[in-house]
Amino acid sequence: MWQLYPKEIFVDVEEGRLFAYLYPPHTLPLDLRRYSNIFGTGEFDRVGPASATGVSKTHEVLFYFHSGGYREANSQEINRNFQEGGLFLVEPDWYVKSGAIGKIHIYDPENFPETERLLMKGSSPTPPTLCWKTRRHSGGMGCWIMGISSRSINIPAAGAYAREA
Repeated sequence: MWQLYPKEIFVDVEEGRLFAYLYPPHTLPLDLRRYSNIFGTGEFDRVGPASATGVSKTHEVLFYFHSGGYREANSQEINRNFQEGGLFLVEPDWYVKSGAIGKIHIYDPENFPETERLLMKGSSPTPPTLCWKTRRHSGGMGCWIMGISSRSINIPAAGAYAREA
């Protein structure tokens, strides 16, 4: 629950109740309106259905009540499995033969050594490294993940977003 503000876990000791708020009732409403007719750097240029892209998300919460200490309950392993989630893989040639992701060619360094070298360099290290590289080179926010879209943000000449955290 720590990954997306403003989640909250609250325990009412007197009533013996536990509350898990994905959006706490005392939190201010999410406000995407503009308060000026002058378009400011970093503000959305319009308010519409796509203004909050990435805000409406599915949440996953794990409550693991157990007896004994965390070691006896295997809490660390339970949490690790919950955080990683399931991953189902098939052999790469299955994707090629099925056409599930379009017309692609199987990894073939023998016939396409330079292409494969460039593709591997672009995908390994994995995307977070690419995001940091993008951020470093552009001065912007790099890659936005988890469905967040930046398509209508005004980017100043320097290439960085205003009000960047």
